[in-house]
Amino acid sequence: MTKKNEFRQERVVGKKSKLLMHYRCLDENGVELESTFDDPQAPEVTIGKQDVLEAIEAQLIGMKAGDKKTFTLEPEDAFGFYDDDNVEEIPPEKWQLDEPPAVGLEVEILFADDDVDDDDVGEDDIYYGVVVEVNNGVALVDFNHPHAGKKLTFEIEVVKVF
Repeated sequence: MTKKNEFRQERVVGKKSKLLMHYRCLDENGVELESTFDDPQAPEVTIGKQDVLEAIEAQLIGMKAGDKKTFTLEPEDAFGFYDDDNVEEIPPEKWQLDEPPAVGLEVEILFADDDVDDDDVGEDDIYYGVVVEVNNGVALVDFNHPHAGKKLTFEIEVVKVF
């Protein structure tokens, strides 16, 4: 007689799967940009919820707990190409600071019509950037993703599939 558990199949990542996964992101020179492998708890990801890049979701499909994979993404499949139009000059009167921001400062900036009520502001109205230059109080802010334009290698490991 066989045991009931012998017929139990391992869960495989599919569309809408919820899973725990670790990842490491490396640039073209092999320099680690991000990693969760040292975190005690692996991040939870739900396929189709845009928790990770679509190209990473595609790589996860068919994997099981314990599976590891390494793959490289071109900029268009990762964070897009660097776009000079995503660098904006922000004049001093737009800053709600006592002094001009410093180079390297990570900022959140609200881009909405002046007549928009604060209650109507959503995540789509807030942009994240980095101050790359300050000249006479005018800050040059880069709103490109920090990894835009980069060919990236990902190492992923599925920890658990729910």
